[in-house]
Amino acid sequence: MSMDKMYRERIIEVSEGILTPLEDVLRKNHKVKCYSTKYKCDVWSSLLSVEGSKNSSFHGLQSIIDKTQYMVDNFFKGDLIPLEEIKTTHQRVKCYSITFECDVMINISSVLSGYWYDCQSVIDKDKFYGRKLKEKGLILKDKITKRHTFVKCYSIKYKCDIKVSIHNILNNMEYDFRSIIDKTQYMVDNFFKGDLIPLEEITFSRQKVKCYSTKYKCDVIIPIGGYLTRVSYEHDFMSIINKTQYVIENYLRGDLIPLEKVTRRTQKLKCYSNTLKSNITVHLEGIFNGQWYLTGWFHEFVVKYPDMVAYLYFIKLTSTQESFYKIGITRRKNKERYKDYKRKGYNVEEIKWVVSTCKDVYITEQKILLEFRCATKPKVSFDGQTEIVKYDEKILNMMTEIKKIKESLL
Repeated sequence: MSMDKMYRERIIEVSEGILTPLEDVLRKNHKVKCYSTKYKCDVWSSLLSVEGSKNSSFHGLQSIIDKTQYMVDNFFKGDLIPLEEIKTTHQRVKCYSITFECDVMINISSVLSGYWYDCQSVIDKDKFYGRKLKEKGLILKDKITKRHTFVKCYSIKYKCDIKVSIHNILNNMEYDFRSIIDKTQYMVDNFFKGDLIPLEEITFSRQKVKCYSTKYKCDVIIPIGGYLTRVSYEHDFMSIINKTQYVIENYLRGDLIPLEKVTRRTQKLKCYSNTLKSNITVHLEGIFNGQWYLTGWFHEFVVKYPDMVAYLYFIKLTSTQESFYKIGITRRKNKERYKDYKRKGYNVEEIKWVVSTCKDVYITEQKILLEFRCATKPKVSFDGQTEIVKYDEKILNMMTEIKKIKESLL
């Protein structure tokens, strides 16, 4: 038997049908081309290497002749195209990735161990991430490194710089307000309309921020979410921090002194009136709408002529349809004033008539109206129709306490 045939049969025998020599075997240690049923490809082997192994079927991946084709057929999943020859299973090889549409550097031993490549394998990361970010309306402003988890970008959507997670972008996750780097400036530029000036930095964890409002000329607390979720959102009185001071400076005209704190729930405010020299309760809504607690045309007259003589009267008006009580002030005598009511179809019953200074009768009238005014509206309109009161003996007592002057002074 020839040496060639003997070595060939010995290889086949020892390798138990796993190796089939494809060329002449010249000597025991001769490197010979064989077909491996284990790897289903051609490998290099020799009788010496096969007999020297404890495992008769021994031959490793290093023995594969065309490692490049072997990796393509068995591990690259139709996704990786080698751009250079694979010579060893411990090398890194440059490939084109169909998934990433760019060149990547693949660790062969990792792929053989079942670890698939990811974006960290990309060679030109700046170009790769730049393209991916551009698809999301982002312009890359950082130089990408292997260690990067978050990168700085310019957002076309928000028109400002943001910091986004590379992982999230590659997984098609959307970025939002949380990604904005300078949230304070973003809110100023896009939502505060030149009215609000932030007094503290806006962060994602901060849901409310303190600002100065040029609209109210005081400090306010603004809910950030309100501006982000409502396009036409505007701050109002509720956002003012020191509501009591704001009401004092803008509505109480230096006349009313609050006796309690103004809160967002306050509807009626207890105050001390410098004009009436007593405690009163005012409706804040009315004050905000310009309805002053002192009513009637006589107010301006009193300011100009506080010591001029005037009448305060308390009467009952009766017609065929209704009956009610009224308080009023006049500079005319009673018979002249009552003619106005008689022309409207009312019978006039005088309950009390007092003469004093304009200031005293006006203050007493306002005190009576604040305490005893009713919502009754006469069926016939006339001057002073808002001065309808309910009957009470206190009214008579309050009128009696007015400092009297002689009618001859008129």
